[in-house]
Amino acid sequence: MKAVISGLPFLSMPARQIMGVLDGCFAHLSVDGAYYQFTYGARCPVPRLILERLGLKAIRIGRTFSNFPPAAVYRIKRRLDAPAACRRLAAAAVVGPAAVSRGHRRRP
Repeated sequence: MKAVISGLPFLSMPARQIMGVLDGCFAHLSVDGAYYQFTYGARCPVPRLILERLGLKAIRIGRTFSNFPPAAVYRIKRRLDAPAACRRLAAAAVVGPAAVSRGHRRRP
């Protein structure tokens, strides 16, 4: 799969739930796949710590001020320099360290 397009309300979701959504999506996306997130927030709705833990980067690719409230679109992709340990750490936060050490991942 090449892309996921989302309007999920990340700004009102707990961090653990955001990590679960992104981890699940990136488990199914191709290596060069991207997650596109629409938001009404002033900045990226995915906290920087979550992006770092999952080995991801976010870039705002669009914004409109003619909408009220103003809307933005972010493209979230895998960081090329992210170590595999980032992905294992993120998976441990979602499914638990024992499942990760056995190589199991939760699939939505």
